[in-house]
Amino acid sequence: MPVSPGTRLGVYEIVAPLGAGGMGEVYKARDTRLDRTVAIKVLPPHLAEDAQFRERFDREARAISQLDHPHICALYDVGAHEGLSFLVMQYLEGETLQARLERGSLELKDALAIAVQIASALDAAHRAGIVHRDLKPGNIFLVRSAASGSPAARLLDFGLAKTADARTAGGSTLLPTTPANLTAKGTIFGTFQYMAPEQLEGDEADARTDIFAFGAVVYEMVTGRKAFEGKSQASLTAKILESDPPSMSSLQPMTPVMLDRVVNKCLAKNPDARWQSAADLATELQWVSEPLTAVGLGSAAASTTRSLVWPWAMLAIIASALAAIAGVGWWRATRPIERPLIRMSAALIAGQRMSSGTSYDIDGTLLANHVPGTSLALSPDGSRLVATTLGSDGRQRLAVRRLDQDRFDPLPGSEDATGPFFSLDGEWVAFFANGKLKKMPVEGGSPVTLCDAGNFPSGSWGDDETIIAGLGLNRPLSRVPSAGGASTPVTKLEPGETMHERPQVLPGGDSVLFTARTGGDAENARIDLVSLRTHERRTVMRGGEFGRYVQSSAGRGYIIYVDGQTLFAAPFDLASGTVTGAARRILGDVSSFHSTKGEFDVSRTGTFVYIGGPEDPERSIFWLDQTGRTEPLHAERGFYSGLRFSPDGTRLVFVRSAGWRGQSDLWVQDLQRRTVDRLTSLPGSNSSPVWSPDGAHILFEGPSGAVYSVRADGAGQPQKLDGPAGHPISVSPDGKLVTLINGNPFTAMQIMVAALEGPSDHPRLGRVEPIAAAPGFPMAVFSPDGHLIAYTSGETGAMQVYVQPFPGRGGKVAISINGGTFPAWSPNGRELFFLDPSRRIMVVDYTTRAGQFVAGQPRLWSPHSILLTMGGGPFQPYALASDGKRFAVMLYPDGSAESHRPLHLTFLLNFADELRRQLGR
Repeated sequence: MPVSPGTRLGVYEIVAPLGAGGMGEVYKARDTRLDRTVAIKVLPPHLAEDAQFRERFDREARAISQLDHPHICALYDVGAHEGLSFLVMQYLEGETLQARLERGSLELKDALAIAVQIASALDAAHRAGIVHRDLKPGNIFLVRSAASGSPAARLLDFGLAKTADARTAGGSTLLPTTPANLTAKGTIFGTFQYMAPEQLEGDEADARTDIFAFGAVVYEMVTGRKAFEGKSQASLTAKILESDPPSMSSLQPMTPVMLDRVVNKCLAKNPDARWQSAADLATELQWVSEPLTAVGLGSAAASTTRSLVWPWAMLAIIASALAAIAGVGWWRATRPIERPLIRMSAALIAGQRMSSGTSYDIDGTLLANHVPGTSLALSPDGSRLVATTLGSDGRQRLAVRRLDQDRFDPLPGSEDATGPFFSLDGEWVAFFANGKLKKMPVEGGSPVTLCDAGNFPSGSWGDDETIIAGLGLNRPLSRVPSAGGASTPVTKLEPGETMHERPQVLPGGDSVLFTARTGGDAENARIDLVSLRTHERRTVMRGGEFGRYVQSSAGRGYIIYVDGQTLFAAPFDLASGTVTGAARRILGDVSSFHSTKGEFDVSRTGTFVYIGGPEDPERSIFWLDQTGRTEPLHAERGFYSGLRFSPDGTRLVFVRSAGWRGQSDLWVQDLQRRTVDRLTSLPGSNSSPVWSPDGAHILFEGPSGAVYSVRADGAGQPQKLDGPAGHPISVSPDGKLVTLINGNPFTAMQIMVAALEGPSDHPRLGRVEPIAAAPGFPMAVFSPDGHLIAYTSGETGAMQVYVQPFPGRGGKVAISINGGTFPAWSPNGRELFFLDPSRRIMVVDYTTRAGQFVAGQPRLWSPHSILLTMGGGPFQPYALASDGKRFAVMLYPDGSAESHRPLHLTFLLNFADELRRQLGR
């Protein structure tokens, strides 16, 4: 019998498919007796006819039924219905470890937590006489704990499990004997990448076989790479049988030495050389993860290595000690003695506050960053941290925290601040606000304006009482007197360059390290060095961003920088201004936020601070009304964008992506029939959908930025439209025009209106008319009568909403006052909506009198913030229903706009000395 939503398997009602594998299909279902959600694994009839598959399915049921462990997915029931055999299991919400690893390595703390949990689960299975034989990331499920925010692991899929010798398994309780033809010598079971040598040679598997696979899984969690890789099955087999993988610390240098030892022992070729029980392994891993009072994360044999999380009270003690020994020279401590690395972390709860920035909550203080750029800075002596904070009034301000205290002290007068940095003596904080570079005393006082500044500014305080600042897009670095006055250029933009940013005045004050950018992508960035005396400029590192020089207590210099989400370091000779050795990966979770990068700083005493943590979690689509009440509309978790209702309001189109950088496709939900159908499957990005006025077609941006058209009922294939590329934003009510945007958001995005010509099933883009150009991601939407266009522009430095007549130019009216994005017209012809900087929906009443557009004052429509598209961009994050009374919006699955993902403000004391140990003298 076919299985689809609504199908009944006895007392279980199928709700939705969850996935499929070699052994069957898994569905979300409802237990109608107990009114609870369960997962049902169904063995299709064509597999049930195969005796081997049938036995494997039954064996999985027998295996799980013997196990009762918090980190093994529970079996509730076994049943059969009209030829279908099925298992009823615990329903889990989250993702597999395999899916998580597609986004890179895990934070060390999370990897250790998962490892301890799975080792404990294996111990329970082995004691019951069960060997899993197919341990791999795809068979480990991660559930985010609501209480701690940490991942909780569940071991899945015992379809290949076998009984084990009680002596080897560590227990005496055995399952019924597995048929001989399934365990005979020479038979290979499992997934090659994680198979032990004895499995590949067809020998009998025991508990130590699972321990080998476990070691390969932990290796991959920590490094982001598989322990064994090959271009073919033969070469992979040879690697497993003959080669050892590189040490984890060589790939992820902050890996504790003891963890390397534990995993190496798991991966021993000879089973007798491995850990002999999962219980011992779990105990060892627990020991590695426990905090100590001193930490050495280097690879030196003499250092004892542990991951450590310290409270702020301990941080105060260490900071006081550092302050006592800091202070002689620019970059040297009082004595050139190598000191052990000490790691301290304070837990953060993070939530996206704006599309262009990030906010964090620590000890009740919201750290915020409302424009891409730094939101924190350490004083030169490492004793103070300054950060941008978000007040209850939604305004952004600076706050200072001494590391020997437990609170942030706000700095009144620093409203709308971003990009803070300290003076050399640590007595002043400079920052950017409202198009100005300012400074103010760190203990409080009136701010002093130094000069004008543009978008995305940054700066560094030199030793001659001047500031070197990147003052915005399309501007070079400039020298600004710290007492105020005219700025003078110190660099020159080369052809194609869009900005010079993140300067650092190097020791001696004669040269500056900075990031030169062509466009907005990291791939087009490089780290350059310029002499302040000769203005000679050279490239230090290509493909990196936000370079910083740091010097160890022994006087050795290094450059650190980020590439993607990873911090690298390389030896650097200050005299010649050149890199003198290979770069090495140092940390894997720095700058792990899609909306801003470079969330780190380093003091001259060698203290390093950064904000790190996992990617933003998946979302769901909800209804939101004016009171702030929400209810699920499309509850399935995913990464969504481009929400648009059909003209008749019966269907919702949206984009679903495989992560914020992955494949994206258009899906259509029929609100009446409650069905969801995939509409596109072109390779790469399929985004920015817009309905035709008759609801028959949808325009969207397809591969290479070209505009495509597809039938909304899914019939036929998408058609590429001739004409300019770009993001389609709005189709005019008569269906003859479409607004498009394209260009570079870091320089100028162009708003255009293009003619839609030809038949509706094969349209083309004809005449193109430009409307406006400005930095940022503008939007341009036709009014219900087609005579007005509402658009956004960053021409004044902040994104605002404007309305102008169409056709024709001039007469634009400013709509938003304190920032606005994503305008949306109400079908009633009387209201215009937009999002404010806190992602709340605002509304403006308007009329047209004698052909003139007259707008009222913006007012709050709903108090509930919504989520924006991951990674930003011009992709509609909300959609107004046809009745104009509620919106479809993106929220986290709990209905909130506040993420509870675990983030950490992490301090690495004696970081510069650790670089010397990692990179050599």
